[in-house]
Amino acid sequence: MRFGAVLLVQALFCAVSWVAAQDQNDVQYSDAIVPEGTAIAKLTLANFAKFIKENELVLGEFTVPWCLHSKILLPELVKAAERLDADKGIKVFQVDCSVDGPLCDQIGIAHYPSLKTFKNHKMMKDNEYTGRRTANDIYDFMVNHVASPVKRVQDVAQLHEMYLAPDKMENPAVVYYGAEPQFDEIFGKAANELLNSFSFVSCAQCASENEDLRDKVVLYMPPVDERELELNNHTVRPETSVFELTDLASVDLEELRSWLMYSRLPYFDNANIDNYRLYMESKLPLAYFFYVSPQEYMDYKEFFGELGRKYRGKMNFLGLNALVFHSHVRFLNMKEQFPLFAIHDLPVNQKYGLPQLTDDEYKSLTDLIQLDRGEITQLVDDFLAGTAVPLVKSQPIPETQENANVTRVVGMNHDEMVHDATMDVVVRYFADWDAQSRKLEPAFNEVAAMFAMDPEANVKVRFVDVDAAENDILSFPVTSFPTIAVYPAGSQGPPLVHQGVVAKNSLMLFIRDAGAHHIDGFELMKKYNLTEDIDSDSAVDDVVANKDAEVREENAHDEL
Repeated sequence: MRFGAVLLVQALFCAVSWVAAQDQNDVQYSDAIVPEGTAIAKLTLANFAKFIKENELVLGEFTVPWCLHSKILLPELVKAAERLDADKGIKVFQVDCSVDGPLCDQIGIAHYPSLKTFKNHKMMKDNEYTGRRTANDIYDFMVNHVASPVKRVQDVAQLHEMYLAPDKMENPAVVYYGAEPQFDEIFGKAANELLNSFSFVSCAQCASENEDLRDKVVLYMPPVDERELELNNHTVRPETSVFELTDLASVDLEELRSWLMYSRLPYFDNANIDNYRLYMESKLPLAYFFYVSPQEYMDYKEFFGELGRKYRGKMNFLGLNALVFHSHVRFLNMKEQFPLFAIHDLPVNQKYGLPQLTDDEYKSLTDLIQLDRGEITQLVDDFLAGTAVPLVKSQPIPETQENANVTRVVGMNHDEMVHDATMDVVVRYFADWDAQSRKLEPAFNEVAAMFAMDPEANVKVRFVDVDAAENDILSFPVTSFPTIAVYPAGSQGPPLVHQGVVAKNSLMLFIRDAGAHHIDGFELMKKYNLTEDIDSDSAVDDVVANKDAEVREENAHDEL
């Protein structure tokens, strides 16, 4: 997900100290880009698809030359790549996102460095390596992918000795006490996807020693050191480290995945670089409490902990230090008036919050704002009931248009402008701060100008720009930039969305195929003797589309 969530992740990453560089006594590189002569392959848009298709299992680093964290990682990554290639034939590659931005955007790179795994020629769903950045840990992580992701044990003693002993649990352990073939398949798929985050263990015989565990999945959380709890008392954790998922006959892969992703989280916690990513990965609505002082956090900690317990699996609750993350408030469509409570419905990018003061009222305050616990609870209840009213952000409707060929549209007039009885409407949803949006703009404007010069195309196709970072589109929540969509003439429903890397030629193909009028941009180029420059934007489509194809295939089997 892009938007403010990604920006906050990036801010948190940037805030992490790079003291780790002092521990490096290996070769130092001038920047984060790997030089020639190592075991790391350097990939571009031109050779990416071929490389993935030729290798069963690969690890890829996506970075930019100036990233300090990537520079620190590079010596360890080179050592890991040499061992992986020599011992297991596992390849490691690097992509420079400053050169191949469209490829990195298509993969979904939100920060640098990003280490992504590809298995069986597909990008894995839980594909990012987030472990320790050492050669040995990276090596072990990739080697583990070669073996079966589900570890099988024979009895309870072996289970506890090998996987549940306190000194053996680095990740949460997911244990299946059963052997039902249909669920065993689902369990294996979940293990393949989430191997980076959990240890998956199957013990079909263990239930004979404890009938209460038969046909159950239990999540065992790693123990937390008592000293850490004393120092880090901002977390409201579940009372037990064991969770049970029962009635496996009705559980599908998505339910199992979702249960695991939120069950590992505290009921309420303070945002930091490690836990924020976990909250985002749960894909549940996220409720934010912005506090001003540590004491204020502690005053509300138990209250939000109780809400987190009550609404487990429906919504997560997280505290943010307003002095550090004050700018994130603007992505929630709220003013910087603290303390503050807001809800971000991540899947559809809609925001909700308590009423705020006018600017003059806020300036005249002599005491800090006091949040009403009853109002917070009511907003949460209304949101979950579907009756809460979202906070809609919109720029003013432009009085004049800067580009005669592309109409600038805002949140207030979006729906009336994109639904047209007679014209196909092509929309570029962008963000000013997004590099790929800026890179696409000239090609989008060029295509729009070409259509505008033709009398027939000019009255059948309209081109529209929407700054989706500054305007909320409730009818079509945008979750990545840039997004290209076509609303066919006469359609009142959701648009058709361009898939894959967007370039001039793929844009014209999309307009031709998705529009009701099927206006062919290539025919216009021939008609007006325009130069045809072919964009190599399809090289990565097959590989990245494998992830979407996998999802479609699983949907067809009613597993997602």
